[in-house]
Amino acid sequence: MAIIYQSQVSLIHTAGADDVPTFGDFCEAVDQVIPQEERSSINPIVAGGDDSELPEDAVRKRKYVLAKLQDMGFGLPQVIWCPRQHAQTILVDCIRKTATLECWNPVTDAYLPSVQLKF
Repeated sequence: MAIIYQSQVSLIHTAGADDVPTFGDFCEAVDQVIPQEERSSINPIVAGGDDSELPEDAVRKRKYVLAKLQDMGFGLPQVIWCPRQHAQTILVDCIRKTATLECWNPVTDAYLPSVQLKF
């Protein structure tokens, strides 16, 4: 997940947002940096790879992250989930105000077309 505010990027990568304290620590740090009154105009970028053999587990974790962002007052997130057996990378360009999401299969090293988002 990437949250961009005033050309600064808050970035976290975690497969177990609802299980580990790291995600909570990240949200607390974001609370300190981004004023509540400005959050509704910020659309976080949320991406996810295949983090579980159990699809319902992945769905639960993804719902948790999206609900947390809503509870924190952020605008509608830009969400890209990649297919099973794929991983993702988020490349943020603060000058061009774009984020490029790359998705690939680490076993075959095959890449899907990248997606470019504006923020």
